[in-house]
Amino acid sequence: MQKYRPIAGFSFLGRYRLVDFAISNMSNSGIDDIQIYVNGNPRSLIDHVGTGRHYNINSKHGHLSLVPVYTDGGTSRFTTDISCYAENIHAVMENHNDYVVIAPANMLYKGNYEELLKQHIESGAEVSVLYQHVDNAKENYIGCDVLQMNKQRGVLSIEQNLGNYKSRYLSLQTYIMSKEIFKTLVEEAQETSSMYWFKNILNDKCVDMDIRGLNYRGHVYVINDLKSYYESNMQFLTEEKMKDINDPEWPVYTRTSDSAPAIYLNGGTATGSLISNGCEISGVVKNSIVGRSCKIGKDALIENCIIMPDVEIADGAHLKNVIVDKHSKIAKEKGYTNLLIFCDDGISGVTMERPGYKAMIEAIENNKISAVFVKDLSRLGRNYIEVGRLTEEFFPENDIRLVAVSDNIDTFEGENELAPIKNLFNEWYARDISKKRRISNKI
Repeated sequence: MQKYRPIAGFSFLGRYRLVDFAISNMSNSGIDDIQIYVNGNPRSLIDHVGTGRHYNINSKHGHLSLVPVYTDGGTSRFTTDISCYAENIHAVMENHNDYVVIAPANMLYKGNYEELLKQHIESGAEVSVLYQHVDNAKENYIGCDVLQMNKQRGVLSIEQNLGNYKSRYLSLQTYIMSKEIFKTLVEEAQETSSMYWFKNILNDKCVDMDIRGLNYRGHVYVINDLKSYYESNMQFLTEEKMKDINDPEWPVYTRTSDSAPAIYLNGGTATGSLISNGCEISGVVKNSIVGRSCKIGKDALIENCIIMPDVEIADGAHLKNVIVDKHSKIAKEKGYTNLLIFCDDGISGVTMERPGYKAMIEAIENNKISAVFVKDLSRLGRNYIEVGRLTEEFFPENDIRLVAVSDNIDTFEGENELAPIKNLFNEWYARDISKKRRISNKI
């Protein structure tokens, strides 16, 4: 999912984005000057965040800005948070506020930053780090930051959780400090290494700066891999956890859409699930989260699933324990069983004298196969004439369905006029590689 959108833009509970929780905490705490740093394609977040009005931020007194990170060529790249902060440090220093609050998008919790700021000021610390004591760190939070602290909650070091200890102080990666200290830390991190993250410079400064932990006792949902993303979503299907987002005193804001309520057709039902607006449910949904404007077909069964917005699930389809990305279309199972796998590892596709290929042909001649599925046509072979004879004559004569996934070919949907051209290119590719190898050997 991260290939197509930044983590902050991930869908959550069918109607939110992960970034909504951090922004809502700030808005509910009276913070109305917010910068969102985006490392990756920002398009989905730009559309979602917009002007920020749906986050209850008054544009006359505050400002919500989205800061994408680009190279000079205009493409997104992997970069540290220090680099992001350094490029926009002037905007921070020119702001009329005296303090900086840094919060991540992948750690969800209800945080009153106004109260935390008061605790920070009263403690006299230079930097405050929000943390939570956890007693299941051996199995969970692997790779997350953990704090080593003294009895006065002074931070001695920031480490990575390797699963060696059960009890740890989990860093919520939320930092509070004056903007002058923030600027100094960013500049020192840049001078130290171009690969430094903010947590790295904080760890260095634990020796000579007053860095203290602020204990958080509420629910925390940490999303650092696909498993934790799935589990965090599913936890909200309990009444207790739902209170975290249904608190009228601490709302979670998001962009709304003018869509009709979900409708249940053809005996469709949903139990123990979150169904978003605009959905059409004709099947059975159990213990699942369904995003906006999804269509669940008749007799379909959805169980323990996360279905993102604008998904179509065909009649009779059965899904269990899966995550379906938005705009996907799920077809009904075709009923193919007793699968046979034919493989010719290490043998060139130029020759048709391959054991796996010949075994497939024999199985077809003995009426043991009704369909052939390949990644692309080159997996059948790189001989234009022989593969053409196979697909144009042999398969049709034996009533064989051919599906080449990457080439978008399915003979049940009719002939593909590009198939012969693809076969020709596959043979040319093999000849070109062979020619280059011969030249390389001569050199």
